[in-house]
Amino acid sequence: MAVYVKEETKQVPVSNESSQENGANPRKLKGCLRKLLIGLGVWILLSGILIWILHSIFTPSPVEIEDNTIYRIDMVGEVVERTEDGIVLEDLLSGVLGEDMLSTKIGLDDLLNNIELAKNNDKVKGIYLHGGSLSISPASAKEFRDALLDFKSSGKFVIAYADSYTQTNYYIASVADKVY
Repeated sequence: MAVYVKEETKQVPVSNESSQENGANPRKLKGCLRKLLIGLGVWILLSGILIWILHSIFTPSPVEIEDNTIYRIDMVGEVVERTEDGIVLEDLLSGVLGEDMLSTKIGLDDLLNNIELAKNNDKVKGIYLHGGSLSISPASAKEFRDALLDFKSSGKFVIAYADSYTQTNYYIASVADKVY
């Protein structure tokens, strides 16, 4: 014969303290949420400040042109149809690693645009071509030379100087009033 013993269980009332231990307290959740939102807000603010600083460092500021300015074009590097915007890291590394101007890429569209801007600006009195080791295709050289001729037609001067010229660079420089 089996004897069954019934054990009495006590019911303990659930208090607020036990629910707080389980993390179900609404005040505690609001406090955590508030801290999370404040932390997120601070992170967004600091990220915005960092982005603004980087933007101001890598964005060129407009150049103020003074009266009687001479636009100097260094004829070094390689002329390509268009340069790609935003290759900041490549430009920085070339400067840090000591690569010279021969590795610099110049956009033909930028060059022609700058000559046109100089032609239409009364503060710019002339163009000074400096150098002589510019790597440029014959077709681009003709466009460059034609832009210089158009610049001269506005009554402004062009002067060229280099220790030595390649044939293509001399072709460009031959438009100048004086070639040294």
